[in-house]
Amino acid sequence: MNYILFDGNVRNQLLPFTFTRPVADIRVGILTIREKWEHLLG
Repeated sequence: MNYILFDGNVRNQLLPFTFTRPVADIRVGILTIREKWEHLLG
């Protein structure tokens, strides 16, 4: 099964972090948000 995650309007609230990368590539702890979703969804 494929999942599509997208950056919504919240992206603007995460500036300046999101100037250079998508929200999913921001590190939260040791993993990126993308890696956490990949781990949870298998």
